[in-house]
Amino acid sequence: MATKLTLYQLDESIRKLFENLPVDEDTGEILPEAAAQIDALHEQFEEKICGIGLYVKELKANAEACKEASAQLSARAKSLNSRADWLKSYALQHMQQNGLVKAENPLCKVSVAKGMPTVSIYDEKQIPEKFYIVKKELSKAAMKIALKDGVDIPGAKLVTGPASLRIK
Repeated sequence: MATKLTLYQLDESIRKLFENLPVDEDTGEILPEAAAQIDALHEQFEEKICGIGLYVKELKANAEACKEASAQLSARAKSLNSRADWLKSYALQHMQQNGLVKAENPLCKVSVAKGMPTVSIYDEKQIPEKFYIVKKELSKAAMKIALKDGVDIPGAKLVTGPASLRIK
């Protein structure tokens, strides 16, 4: 049984084969047995690369399934929090209506707490500018368009990103 070479070993074997390629002394053509070796190594190499591609697809599918499960769990958590908030509001309303400040048993203590100070805006147009926050953010999309149009932007330049692998 032939041993399967790793991708690294295949790459190294292909390189060594090309470095020491047996050729016909008279014609300079690659000998048929060398061509057969190249073809065999190339097929194994492609098989390994496709195997990696399939594994990447599997990992992406698992990641998508995790994302879906996360969205479902997030929706469930939101629902549970909403139910808890409603029950707190319900209990507070009834405690206030009945003049009850606290209720307790060995497992739980519930009490009405004094409200915290909060800001209520009744007319935003009257609020002085010093109370507004202005968020400064770069627009890389606009910069990319300008740079492609030949505009010089100090501190920025258009570069080609790294190569990527497409798996379909």
